Amino acid sequence: MEVEEPERIQAAIGDVDWPNDEATYSDRVETSVEVENTGNTRHEFYVGYSVRGPDGEWRDNNGSTHESVTLSPGEQRQVNVEWEITDEAPAGDYDVWTTVYADRRGEELQEKRDERRQSSVFSVEETNQTGTVTGYVTTSDGDGLEDVSVTVGGITVKTNPDGYYDAENVPIGKRTVSATIEGQEYTKQQSVSAGQQVTTDIEVDLQTTDIQITSFDPQTGTFSPGDEITASVGLVNEGNEEKTVRATLGHRGPTGTLLDGGDESTTSLTLAPSQQTTTELSWTVGDDPNVGTYDAVLTVSAGDSQIAQSAENDSVNLQSTDDAATLLDYSQESGTYEPDDTIEVEFAVENNEESSTTYYVEYVARGSNGEMYANDAYFVTRPPSGAESPPTTIRYAVPESAPNGTYDGVLRVWKGRSPDTSQPPADQVTISDVFSVENPNVSEPERPDEEAPTGKVTIRVEGSSGEVVEGTKVGINLLGDNKEKTVGNDGVATFEVPRRDIKYTAYYVGRSDIIQERKPVLVDSEGPHDVAFEIKETGTLRGTVTIDGEPVTGDITLQGSETQIEDGVFEFDDKVPIGYKTLVIDPDGNGPTRYASVRIEPGENGETIQITERFRIGEYVSGAVLGDIGYRNRETISVEYTLGWMTSTTIPISDVRDLASSASAGDKVDTAVNVVAIVPLVGDSSTVISRIGKFVKKAPPKAVRDFAKIIRRSSKFDGMRYRALSELGYGDTLESLTRAGFSRAEATKLVSVAKSSDVSSDALRSAVSKADVAPKAVRKAVKNEETGDVVLLTKGVRNEDGWTHIVRGHIGGTDRVIDSYKTFFPTGKEVKFKKHADEVLPARMTEKQVEEMVLTAIKKGDEPTDIGGGVAYTIDPRKHGYDVGITKIQVEVSDGIVKTAYPTKGPSVYEYRPNGELIKGVS
Repeated sequence: MEVEEPERIQAAIGDVDWPNDEATYSDRVETSVEVENTGNTRHEFYVGYSVRGPDGEWRDNNGSTHESVTLSPGEQRQVNVEWEITDEAPAGDYDVWTTVYADRRGEELQEKRDERRQSSVFSVEETNQTGTVTGYVTTSDGDGLEDVSVTVGGITVKTNPDGYYDAENVPIGKRTVSATIEGQEYTKQQSVSAGQQVTTDIEVDLQTTDIQITSFDPQTGTFSPGDEITASVGLVNEGNEEKTVRATLGHRGPTGTLLDGGDESTTSLTLAPSQQTTTELSWTVGDDPNVGTYDAVLTVSAGDSQIAQSAENDSVNLQSTDDAATLLDYSQESGTYEPDDTIEVEFAVENNEESSTTYYVEYVARGSNGEMYANDAYFVTRPPSGAESPPTTIRYAVPESAPNGTYDGVLRVWKGRSPDTSQPPADQVTISDVFSVENPNVSEPERPDEEAPTGKVTIRVEGSSGEVVEGTKVGINLLGDNKEKTVGNDGVATFEVPRRDIKYTAYYVGRSDIIQERKPVLVDSEGPHDVAFEIKETGTLRGTVTIDGEPVTGDITLQGSETQIEDGVFEFDDKVPIGYKTLVIDPDGNGPTRYASVRIEPGENGETIQITERFRIGEYVSGAVLGDIGYRNRETISVEYTLGWMTSTTIPISDVRDLASSASAGDKVDTAVNVVAIVPLVGDSSTVISRIGKFVKKAPPKAVRDFAKIIRRSSKFDGMRYRALSELGYGDTLESLTRAGFSRAEATKLVSVAKSSDVSSDALRSAVSKADVAPKAVRKAVKNEETGDVVLLTKGVRNEDGWTHIVRGHIGGTDRVIDSYKTFFPTGKEVKFKKHADEVLPARMTEKQVEEMVLTAIKKGDEPTDIGGGVAYTIDPRKHGYDVGITKIQVEVSDGIVKTAYPTKGPSVYEYRPNGELIKGVS
């Protein structure tokens, strides 16, 4: 019997090359540490580095001074670590402390294995040499910010009205330039040289909110008490700050009072920057409405402040349910009259009561200005319901003060001799424009049938420097009716619109036909009313979208413009105004709509959107509580529901939520593995396998793949992993792998590799054996179509080979600091450089596409060429459907394993050189 030695992870520090020079504030202090793996297993160790100054504080550049090294047992290697002297570091002698750790959590090093300390190793000297730092503090629109405090190396100055500052006598070295605005600090780094002037501009994104009404479509018609009136409402947040507002539907009636319907007609909405939304509001007619015509009014407010308002005039007619009487046969004389002329009005009152009743009848003339002109009221008594209703004639005298114009005749009736006429009448009838008045006592008489008064609105479009901009389309929204024109060679377009006591919305349309800016305008006089717009810079957007690392296919919308996401990549043809915008992502068959905020800069923009699915505790609890009943009532089933279903009878239901909530609320698969570790599975393995089989029948493809990951990683499926994966649809592949000679455990590790490749199980077995790698380390397998050679893409280690090496060295988005020659795939990831500012790569492709391109290069690429210790495959991605800004990549293979892969040419390829030079676009 052979007993394996237990795994020992141990390391020791050997020789240390301590620094011993004097340093200034622009220097980096370097130390070389010899590290040896004294354990019995290959492992990645972390070398920590800290310094302590005369003030007694330890400094490590905010935990960023450590470096990693992977060592085999007995292997030794020199590791260089460094500390950058910062502004606040005091002058004097410094101690150095270097350590080696076995693990890391975020930026925190853990499990210390060895350490070395040395006192008074080097000193930092003060310098009296100074320089000057100047610059501007501006908004993202380029407007200067006055009276802002700017601090550089202990020197604080204020900006002038243009946002300009001038800080003299700043100590030399690397300095932090800090501007404080409304309690928020904005910083940049700047190197200051003796006797030199350098410029550092700071751009600030001030939080703004601009909620605009984009649509207001109220229901129209005639309504009675208790009826519900609805309205469709559209809003947009054109600021750069999230805002919560209240939208209220109200109606303004004959008395001029705005009735808002209370909480029932109000809804609260939260809008992210650039987000557009639509909602529906309702308003219920009260028990005793004032009969007549009402305007529908939308009011948007925040706190006690009204932000915007829109109205649809004369949209609703309210009638009473008091049917004590009905007006019949209403008629009157038409024509043109002067003051004191009489007009005969004829009508009949039908009594709907069971007894004889007296009614109060009022006739009023309503002028074009909305004013009511009445004479004395009349009383009529009618016999009980069913009796004949004889006609009644009254005479209306035109008042001395009646203005010129057309008039409506309005006849109303109330029950009783002294009714409250502020309450709704029993009935009301109206004849519109029935007569006209020409009053010689009124100057400037109005003409009959004269059109409603209008006012002029001039919309001017100019450039950022005030220059005239021709050919831009502008418009004005007249409560839902858009009128648009193109500005002339003077940059101005003029509109003549009806005067209203509410605000219209003026806007201008960009060259891509996306509405870019709106402004309210009140047209309450002849005008002209001037509105000015400044043409804003625009940018284009392209990028990638993944969910749990898988490329998304679906629709994506940006400020009214929609395009397709194909295999994770999208590109908008339209130009978009600069600033923060909201992307609306609708994946095909992969869950609900998602949102992402992006900042558009002038020119081309790239964005990498990585969505991580979260474990839904509520779904898990539903599965535990409802079990098989819920499964039968669902069209689709989720991973979380199924896991809850598997635990529904093993523990008290009251404990399920606490157990689920105690798991991490992070990545779905990680959390699911944690939940399965906490909660026992229900019944025996046959029960578990049966429920997995039911899950497969209703689960979408991604949920099946996620469940397969859980089964492969969770120890709770030990002993039934092979059967569980077979139930998920991996059975044929598993059998072919075991027939090829893999054990069941090895087959479960390789099943996803075999399903995604065209390599036979026997060929895969041979390749794994030849490469001498563990099956669990294999990520993908691919066969060259010409030679038949099978190549493995392994998961790899940090800096040596495989996928991890490709990601850390040529894709980015990791903590690795690049200090050697490298080229990068345009994935939109951020890369850290030793001698260059951190840079975000162009967003032209996803990590998944990089992997596909690597496999395609091996499968269909050019004939491999010999390189030291292996062969290199090359490919022009454009010839294989990849339009991603790369014209050539190279994949290096040794002993049947991918060692590395990188792009060598293309307009979107970035190249870093050890001298700190970054080339954008390699030809």
